[in-house]
Amino acid sequence: MKLIQKIIGLMLVPALFSGCVKEDMDDCMNVAVCFQYNADGQDNVLQNYIHDIDLYAFTPNGSIHSCIPVGREYLTNDKRFKEIQLPAGTYSLVAVANAYDKTEVETGGNSLAQTFIQHPQWQQTAALPGQDHNYLGHSDLQIPDYHTLQEITIQLFSAHIDAYVEVHGLQPPVRSGEATAPAYRISITQANAQTNLLNQVRPGQWTTVAQDLHFDSATQTYQTTDLTLFRMDSEGSVDESLCRHHIQLEDGNGKVLASFPLSDYLKENAKYIDVTKQEAFLPISIKFTPVSVTIEVPSWYIEDLDPEWNHS
Repeated sequence: MKLIQKIIGLMLVPALFSGCVKEDMDDCMNVAVCFQYNADGQDNVLQNYIHDIDLYAFTPNGSIHSCIPVGREYLTNDKRFKEIQLPAGTYSLVAVANAYDKTEVETGGNSLAQTFIQHPQWQQTAALPGQDHNYLGHSDLQIPDYHTLQEITIQLFSAHIDAYVEVHGLQPPVRSGEATAPAYRISITQANAQTNLLNQVRPGQWTTVAQDLHFDSATQTYQTTDLTLFRMDSEGSVDESLCRHHIQLEDGNGKVLASFPLSDYLKENAKYIDVTKQEAFLPISIKFTPVSVTIEVPSWYIEDLDPEWNHS
């Protein structure tokens, strides 16, 4: 008799822990979500790039029904499902990845196209340090009024570009004790400021992204650190309305030492730089000599792409 009671008790454990029993389905999980990111290849490389996801459930009028944090145990290259529960109805599930202190979701519209990610300090400060390494994905679904467990996969896509600027030929910083005052600054004006939840950059909404450069003694160059921008491409090509960026190098007194439109740089170096890739990288080298200033692709980057390339 005791053995029969023990077996019955073990059979009841899953139902008690899940809160889901045949007579009451109100607490049953009815959606199982997994996430995928392929970067620029065919394989799922989710865990290589994505460390955090907020999963939003939007109703048809664009309001947020719920926001569910997704633990890192579900962000693996293997298919793992995060189970959630939603009432009967129509929803859009939106994954916003890597939303840290440089990302907020701005609601107020009645659709995903009118709901944006942006820097929390946009329009409150003259210049921003950049964006987070965001990724976005969404899926629409219908929850019936009877219980069933739906499995869906949300494919994520990059919402950012990694940029890097190095400056050659300027004097090393003057040190005062242990402190080093910033000597030079990169400013990128008319950088894109908003991306909607369909991963479309909003034209005409701009900001300035600026960083003080740090000096690398090994290479004797000034460099940016973790410089991240919203994208500037649409449907597989650079969109002129989204590429209004203007890049300036300034000294510590605000004097402009070099200035150029990014669109010209991209056109001149299209052989080497493709900002339409998922993991797009935008490297820029500014070189000062006694007689000139040149803007070019860093030689080390070209050598990585083409080992046989020789810099003349």
